[in-house]
Amino acid sequence: MRISTNQYYQIGLYSILDQQAGLIDSQSKVSTGLRVNKPSDDPIATVTIVNLEQEIARTERY
Repeated sequence: MRISTNQYYQIGLYSILDQQAGLIDSQSKVSTGLRVNKPSDDPIATVTIVNLEQEIARTERY
């Protein structure tokens, strides 16, 4: 199977875009100091964080 020049460049472009997305994600984590910046980063950790924040809020009321 032969790959056309256009396909060759598209594959390269998608690879670059994928690497940029990873870089942006890493920079966001480094700049905020947080592992989870938005719920889609880690849904399971997000549930744990929300539960802990609710528990802290309940204990601070007393």
